[in-house]
Amino acid sequence: DALREGNVPVSAAGLLEDLLAAHIGASTVLRNHLLAHAPELENPGATLAAPPAHGTGAARLDAKLINVVGAAVGDAQLVCEHAYDLADPPPVSIADDGSAAACVPAHATHVVRELLKNALVATIEKHVAKHGPNSDAWDEELPPVEIALAASTISIVDHGGGLEDPDALLRIRPDLSSRYDRLDEPGGSYNSGSQKPISGVGMGLPMSKLYAAHYGGALTLA
Repeated sequence: DALREGNVPVSAAGLLEDLLAAHIGASTVLRNHLLAHAPELENPGATLAAPPAHGTGAARLDAKLINVVGAAVGDAQLVCEHAYDLADPPPVSIADDGSAAACVPAHATHVVRELLKNALVATIEKHVAKHGPNSDAWDEELPPVEIALAASTISIVDHGGGLEDPDALLRIRPDLSSRYDRLDEPGGSYNSGSQKPISGVGMGLPMSKLYAAHYGGALTLA
């Protein structure tokens, strides 16, 4: 509620980040314990092709980045396809050099999903501004969002309008309520039955930064 109403003072933003980082740490310990001893709880009711491997936990020393990215692409595409009434999923191209990295795959996928969603939205919004909101009438296809996996680094390049202040988007700010967007309120971004909002309270990127930093990674916007 405080985020929604814009009641988070600048002086408290650092404390809030510390609390969120502590939450990420605690939830990771719990997730690791559950996956190490009862990995079937990760997807209850699902049919497993093979017995789950006990003792692996949440972290991986050499997680394939293509798997991390692949788990995020379909979800981000589906959200944008529904929200903008597109006939087809917005295109995403992936260049993979086979890189692997030590990470918690669920955390890395969360970060990639958030970045990719923002990149797709920026690309679509620029296209809509140029060609109008009716995708069936577009005489030019959407340019793909480009993902490159190299040297244990994931980079995402879009064709949107750019960022005026990239660093500000990674900080918890007192004006987050201006970005609040829900289906059940006037002006919500859902317009075709989407299951998820395109924008929330502006916490996606700040949280992604914390997830990336939790195991020594970094999130950079340019």
